[in-house]
Amino acid sequence: MRYDEAVAYLSGFDRMDDKDGIGNMIAFLRRLGNPEKAYPSYHIAGTNGKGSICALIDASLRAAGRRVGLYTSPELERFSERIRIGGQPIGDDAFAEVTRDIAAVVGELRAEGIKLTFFEVVTAVALTAFMRAGVDVAVLETGMGGRLDATNAVSSNVAVISRIGLDHTHVLGDTAEKIAWEKACIIKQGRPVVVHDQPESVKVVIRAVAEERNAAYWDVKEADTRVLSSSLEAQVFSYLYGSTILPQVTIKLAGSHQIGNAATAITALIAGREYGIGASDDEIVRGFMNARWAGRLETVSARGRTLLLDGAHNPQGAAVLREAVKRHLKGRRVVLLCGIMASKDHDAMVDDFAAITREVVAVSPDARGALATGELCAEFATRGVSARAKPSVGEGLEAVIDMTSPEDVILVAGSLYLVGGVRSRLLAFSGILSEFPYVLATGERDALSLLRANGKTKTARHSEAVAQACQSLAERFGLDAGCAYQSGLLHDVAAVIKPEDMLAHAVAQGFELDEAERRYPFLLHQRFSAMIARENLGIHDASVLSAVACHTTLKPNASQLDMALFVADKLAWDQEGEPPFFADITQALRVSLRAASLAYIEYVLSHGMILCPHRLLTQARAWLKNEQTTGGRT
Repeated sequence: MRYDEAVAYLSGFDRMDDKDGIGNMIAFLRRLGNPEKAYPSYHIAGTNGKGSICALIDASLRAAGRRVGLYTSPELERFSERIRIGGQPIGDDAFAEVTRDIAAVVGELRAEGIKLTFFEVVTAVALTAFMRAGVDVAVLETGMGGRLDATNAVSSNVAVISRIGLDHTHVLGDTAEKIAWEKACIIKQGRPVVVHDQPESVKVVIRAVAEERNAAYWDVKEADTRVLSSSLEAQVFSYLYGSTILPQVTIKLAGSHQIGNAATAITALIAGREYGIGASDDEIVRGFMNARWAGRLETVSARGRTLLLDGAHNPQGAAVLREAVKRHLKGRRVVLLCGIMASKDHDAMVDDFAAITREVVAVSPDARGALATGELCAEFATRGVSARAKPSVGEGLEAVIDMTSPEDVILVAGSLYLVGGVRSRLLAFSGILSEFPYVLATGERDALSLLRANGKTKTARHSEAVAQACQSLAERFGLDAGCAYQSGLLHDVAAVIKPEDMLAHAVAQGFELDEAERRYPFLLHQRFSAMIARENLGIHDASVLSAVACHTTLKPNASQLDMALFVADKLAWDQEGEPPFFADITQALRVSLRAASLAYIEYVLSHGMILCPHRLLTQARAWLKNEQTTGGRT
């Protein structure tokens, strides 16, 4: 089973099912050998702020030197984001292997009449992956509610309940108190529960469940926090809880609501000390400084525009977003790219959105069950807001970019699915203009992670094969094997950008383009791969960057490493069977890298273009034939 096959398998399960308990999930985990018992855990439920609290706890535990498994949902861009180990999304191979093994057990249970849902199976994958990875502690976010959620089959050490609001009312109940009871059911017998500041009527419900289960009730009060500074880039606050005083805590999460989330996470980490899974004051401060949670009041610069991405998908989230925009973007023109799921209270959300913008582009998020764009436009129109519909997220993004200037702000909100769709489309360009926010936010500063994060799994596999081939050639011809391997990994990293976008950017930035690059924009990927390697992935070795920048065309005065990558890229054939020129190249390698490069060029010129225009290959051939090998260069 491959990664994409594993995702397809999991996506085939029913998303919702009528359940009267978690008996199926308990039986499922028992059949799997109860992987959840291999490590202690935090369990987080609530309406808003769950993900941010999870991210803060995870970052602090890692700052304390622990190996942490983090399970959240939904993903923004790639399915594997749901399952993180040590701060990184689970690897493709590990994900596919665990899913394959669990699929066999699912089949057994199905034969016995036990039907499992999508979230139950994905949760089992996460819990099993954490066990196999040997995590020290897991941080688990509920999917929906708590009482009937698959994660509630885990006997967690510390329960955490974030802010309660009205969401999923058709399932959880139509009042905050009913919803609070559903979520309070994650509290375990004799284990503490940490509760975000809530209205008193909600606290009464949660406290009653805690008392029934003899669970210590840790009450978080926002009054015990003091904001020292606040911006969209960072916030600094102090927090007092009992005898614990943190005089200065910095978070890179925007919005006043994040202060309460941070206080809740701090209190949870204090409660966890009793079970050996807490963090010291210093570890909390260091962890919070490095914590990131993408798609929540996240500022991104791309294509000459400033975008504020926020996954607000219910009235409570929309109200928080409204307050943040009014506080931090006062006086600036805000254009909204909006898409909402039909099951949400979109009427209330539009009220808040209409208070912060007069211009809207409506789209349908990349998910089933999206609200029709015509209906969304009509709701804005009744509030005097100009709104127009676009048929796709991509076209909507292009529309708001076209209708704004660098001084304006593009706000993307209404659904996490929408935010994820926009982030994946922005990623390719944002790296060239400023940074790769997804990669930098999660620490994935390498070429393979970048490619996989953008769905380029085939290119990632090819790059690994090229790296191995290039390393072998380097060892054979006495070159730096490390530089050769790195060159192979990096050579196609620009595959995340469409050739036409490369050309548009190159022209806009005044790049000097030769005739071949204008006629064949895909050739720009050499230059862009080198740029991304240098500016975004932190590669500064001149020999590596040189090889990456000419691996398709082979420039005059090419070095031995340049030619090694040029040849390795051809030998690492990504089709079935050997490449048609394999015999020619391997025979020529008995002589030199120069001879092998020439053999490939001769083959292409004789049999037709494969990867490069004839004129460029002809130039390379002339140079290879005329130059003599001197001092490691040819």
